[in-house]
Amino acid sequence: MNRFSVDECNHSISFLKQLCLKQCESFDIQNPIFTDSNDYFLKPHREKNDIFLFGSYMTKLLHSHYWKGDKYRLWVLSRSVKKVLTDVFSIPQEYINIVPISKNKGSNNYNGELFIYAGRLSAEKNIDYLVLTFKHLLKKLPNARLTLQGVFSNENMPGRRQFNYEDYIRKLITSHNLDNNISILPFDNDSNWYEKYKDAHYISLSTSFKEDFSVSTYQFLSSNGKIILSNWGGHKEFNGNSVIKLDMPNNLFQEMNSIEHNSYLLADVIYSKLKDSTDNQKAFETQKVQNKYIDIEQLNFKVKSFVNSMGEMAHLLLHEKDFEFYYSNKGRFLFYKLNNIFGATSSNLNIISTNKIFNTTNKIPKNAPLVFLPESELVHPHEIKRLLAFRKINIYTDDGDRIKKIVSKIPILNHNIEVHSL
Repeated sequence: MNRFSVDECNHSISFLKQLCLKQCESFDIQNPIFTDSNDYFLKPHREKNDIFLFGSYMTKLLHSHYWKGDKYRLWVLSRSVKKVLTDVFSIPQEYINIVPISKNKGSNNYNGELFIYAGRLSAEKNIDYLVLTFKHLLKKLPNARLTLQGVFSNENMPGRRQFNYEDYIRKLITSHNLDNNISILPFDNDSNWYEKYKDAHYISLSTSFKEDFSVSTYQFLSSNGKIILSNWGGHKEFNGNSVIKLDMPNNLFQEMNSIEHNSYLLADVIYSKLKDSTDNQKAFETQKVQNKYIDIEQLNFKVKSFVNSMGEMAHLLLHEKDFEFYYSNKGRFLFYKLNNIFGATSSNLNIISTNKIFNTTNKIPKNAPLVFLPESELVHPHEIKRLLAFRKINIYTDDGDRIKKIVSKIPILNHNIEVHSL
């Protein structure tokens, strides 16, 4: 399965390979191995090998028993992916290098109101989130315009219901009367397509676990506008005076009621930071290149241990059936762990837990993600795992005494929950 649709995949993968090859020259890597096709299963390898993992890096790692060499040094594109390899697969960090590609953006000289997103138009890229955030941003910038450029994908993400994503996004735009403010364009095969948007702000709210680099964002480093990014995965690596980072609400709750509420908060943050020229994102320190190579037997043992821990559900990851996998018991736990590695940073959560049907959202402070959760689900093991991601939880209910009794039976959560009566 390709990471993107055919045209977009070829462009992005080829672009990443060229960037990596330039770094190979710096470190005297003679025969780099790329995992974007099945070729690396078959080609003869030397005793020591440098292998580059990007895109569907977990799936490629699960194929390590097909690798031909005796020893491997692993290269990834972000600190987040390195942490997945160390924390999820238990691979010692001395065998993992981050490809040192500069992602610094200097000052911008564009103060207009044109915004562009380019890439896969899918649920894990949070296009609906972007549309609703832009709707609220229009209240501050009434002349603003947003262009969405890319190919729609019905690929799903955990926590989001399954549907035709293109139909959903187009109806969402129309239902909020945004047809004159948001345009959708097909993917552009021109390698220099981004030159057409020199005068624009680039924006991406992606919370994809495959967000290990972001080719489109990298291409916009030379633009005149600002870059507005979710503080997530590969996006964390971008820095400079013209980069705006947004701490995204915890990705475990992404139904429409939460998105509508959170987009209101994000729009305010974006507007204030667009007007603030002092938002300085400092660069990461370049990490020293590791020269150690892991034995293939040791690597395979680490991968096999992970597969055994996932049980019969591991085959879903191997075939990139992420949606089905993360809805299994063990899948949800891994999803929670990856979420925290990549950047789920919300410290607070507001919950409405009531069986009555009336409008209560105007009574809830707009200072944290909001989710509706029936009291019967508060004690469900799946929900408890998800609630653990937050430092403080406020529960708003019409039966405070009853909810307090329920919460008191969950010691692991009791220390960070406050119950409020509506």
